[in-house]
Amino acid sequence: MGDLWNDVKHALHMFIKSPGVTVAAVAALALGIGANTAIFTVVNAVLLKVHGIHVTEAYFRVFGAPVMLGRTFTQQEDLPNGGKVVVLSYGFWQRKFGGNPNVIGSALPLGNEPYTIVGVLGKDFHTDPQVDILLPFQFAPVSTNHGHFFLTAAMLKPGVTMEQANAQMKLAGAKYNREYPDSNPQMSFGVQPLRDSIVGDVRQLLLVLLGAVGMVLLIACANVANLLLVRRWGRAARESCGSCLPRACCWR
Repeated sequence: MGDLWNDVKHALHMFIKSPGVTVAAVAALALGIGANTAIFTVVNAVLLKVHGIHVTEAYFRVFGAPVMLGRTFTQQEDLPNGGKVVVLSYGFWQRKFGGNPNVIGSALPLGNEPYTIVGVLGKDFHTDPQVDILLPFQFAPVSTNHGHFFLTAAMLKPGVTMEQANAQMKLAGAKYNREYPDSNPQMSFGVQPLRDSIVGDVRQLLLVLLGAVGMVLLIACANVANLLLVRRWGRAARESCGSCLPRACCWR
């Protein structure tokens, strides 16, 4: 506490003696730190933070997800009001529960509501992008509401290219628009890698922004260092000039 109080007194002394330099230094650092904090918050939420996705009960069969503990969702749990259940990834199970084998049947609070843990996926199963928890989709299969937007995950048959799949989806989109003429005429169907469909170009953009604001912080630190260096140089010059004769002195 003594060192902290000395630092505070020294900072106040510098502010009173040279308020302009102090304000400029604080403003430069505040700008750099604020920009970095804002961008990192977005990067953390989009790319780094703990994530969950809603999937149908067929998701695990399509991707051949191995189950280490418990089970995956049943068809009944994937229907509306089918219950609040959750499947954990292996990594999240290790980090959150320390690999406790008795985790099945316990509650995991999500959004201030308890979800029952029904299964833990195997260590070698990795989603793209990586997620921590998987929740049942629970949409109504007989709904007449066409305002639903979601992603369909599937595996291409051997030998089928992305271009061929998109050509078939284009035909399916045209058929959909004929059968539902009141829907959005710009509606289209397409196939793309799962990561691109969720993150898209945002990942690269966020990383570029993070690098840019990092440079802003470095520039701000360099500016503060230059301000202090110039201030120190000016003080040293005035002190050395104090021994000069008035007529030979270069500093007033």
